[in-house]
Amino acid sequence: MTRWFFVFTAIIGSLGYVGYAYRQVAAGVLGLELREIIVLGQNRTSNRSLFWALQMAKGDHMWAQNLVTMHARLESLPWVKSACIQRRLPWTLVVHLVEKTPMAIWQNDGKKCIIDQNGKPIVGAVPKNFGHLIVVAGKEAPEHVRSLLSQLPKISRLPAIKAACFLRSQRWDLYLENGMRIQLPEHNRGKALSKLLRFWPMLHNASLIDLRFSDALIFKPKNPLPSS
Repeated sequence: MTRWFFVFTAIIGSLGYVGYAYRQVAAGVLGLELREIIVLGQNRTSNRSLFWALQMAKGDHMWAQNLVTMHARLESLPWVKSACIQRRLPWTLVVHLVEKTPMAIWQNDGKKCIIDQNGKPIVGAVPKNFGHLIVVAGKEAPEHVRSLLSQLPKISRLPAIKAACFLRSQRWDLYLENGMRIQLPEHNRGKALSKLLRFWPMLHNASLIDLRFSDALIFKPKNPLPSS
């Protein structure tokens, strides 16, 4: 019984190989052999990841893989936000990727990760490779950082903002590269930033600027005047 089982398995395996070989030859004869793979939008997705998702190589039959299955594998890759894949007969496969945009470095519970524009962690992205991004802290920071970043260009002429912390009071504290801390209000953040920019000439030497109150601006000098 065991002997016949192995004989039967060997026959099936041989037929499978013959069938594969036949399809490859037929593909070449009929002009359906994959000769070119065009990938658009690939910046951070590795070739190795693409090969895993497509599971096709030059010389394969154009219909060797199902497009729906390949599409699902492509969109499961860490850096891929969305993907489109199509066959261009007679021999070309076109892949169009839209990759995720790294938005900030999120620091939480002593760990750091890169988050995309939707505030979702990008698996496998190494924070040390994205030193130009702002570091944000706070449990809810990923949900709110996109709104903050959309307003920061208003104060782009100020020293660079290196970090921001989203507090339980639903507001942000900003930390500039010169060591300054800026306390933003929960509401009307745009107006507060405009006020900061307007009064910056007299505030640039402060260590702390409090913008939480609409009718006041409080700041602490780095070198307070000595008491008399």
